[in-house]
Amino acid sequence: MGDVKAYGGVFTNEDVVVDGDLVTARSGSHAHVFAKTIIQLLSQTVST
Repeated sequence: MGDVKAYGGVFTNEDVVVDGDLVTARSGSHAHVFAKTIIQLLSQTVST
């Protein structure tokens, strides 16, 4: 985590993080939460 902070990154202790158009997950074991988030974001994009 030292490199993250050294290069200006911000660590967020969450399973899935959405930052603008970037979506990232903590690990492969959180793939189901990641997929659900992607689906929600895509459905919002289609609706607007």
